[in-house]
Amino acid sequence: MKIFIFNSSGIKIFNILFLLLLINYIVPEVNGKSAYTDIIEDDYSYLVRSKINKVERPIDILLHLSRSKTPKYTVVLYNVYYTIKVIKKLSTSMYVHLVRHLDHYDREFSDNVQFIIPNFYPNVGSIISSLGRKARASLISGTLPEEKYIQTAVASISFINNAIRRGVIPSHQTTAFYGNCVGGLIASATSVALKESIAAVVLNGSSLFMPDLVRRRLARKTALKYVKYLLIHSYNDNDIPYIHAENTNNALTSWGADSTIYSVENISHLNTMIKHKYTGLRFIASVILKRPEIYRPLDTENQELIQFTKRRMNPEDIEPIVPPRNSTISSDDNDVFKNNTIKFSHSNFIIKDKGHALIVVDQSAK
Repeated sequence: MKIFIFNSSGIKIFNILFLLLLINYIVPEVNGKSAYTDIIEDDYSYLVRSKINKVERPIDILLHLSRSKTPKYTVVLYNVYYTIKVIKKLSTSMYVHLVRHLDHYDREFSDNVQFIIPNFYPNVGSIISSLGRKARASLISGTLPEEKYIQTAVASISFINNAIRRGVIPSHQTTAFYGNCVGGLIASATSVALKESIAAVVLNGSSLFMPDLVRRRLARKTALKYVKYLLIHSYNDNDIPYIHAENTNNALTSWGADSTIYSVENISHLNTMIKHKYTGLRFIASVILKRPEIYRPLDTENQELIQFTKRRMNPEDIEPIVPPRNSTISSDDNDVFKNNTIKFSHSNFIIKDKGHALIVVDQSAK
């Protein structure tokens, strides 16, 4: 029998090796597969028309943000295409501002919503690099390499199905997608091919590219049955022109989906995404909670309110902008806001004077 005697350096090396071995056995995901990339065939095999037999580049998670340990609601954020370091900072800032903003509308929602940011950037990076100098022209024209677009969409679909299967996302009905710019190209294609309908999809400065291709190879009626789309787009968008939002809206409605364009003027592609992020999340909250008065598009112009979202406030100091949940319009109680209602001509807005606040109900998505 041989006996090994270690000096202090040898003991340190031995301890490190032992620790690495222990981690590998006890926590295999540290050096092995992430739970998010550990997809199974059932996560994508139902997409027969996609002709994707295997997801070669599964998507991992980039960030998971929530105030709650057991969140009820989910927003999957497909953000702009940039470096990972910048995206992490941007997405975290966006989460903080948006939940603070929702504190003024429905605290139960803001306290119990989780933001999931998928790391689809290596997949999209493959598309962008294949285009080279033609990348911007491709966005303007609304076309991408077909196979790479479908492959990335299927990888994204698998990511969502995997998260739902594992219980990370509680349900389809309490889930929404928020897509900015290039991220929205993936979010939109993902949303039309899930196993069930999610609640809402917001595309801010984005659209669904090549809808005919997506219809032939991905779109499913069950995924489009209940979902509501809001397309926020500027007439002055020079990166993803407004016509792509119109084409997306026409395609979605022809497939049976509920889709609306929120058109804005005299604002750039980037500034549309920055300014109207609040519009988009209020829409998501209103759809998931079935509380239409939360949407209130005109609140995006309220600079005092927007400033409140950029600093921390004590919950006791926040006076809710909309009525409490038990005063919400419902199918059994349609007379809550009967009085002091003003309808604008050529508009879907209804303004309801409650004395302490003006309630803006947008009916364009109905």
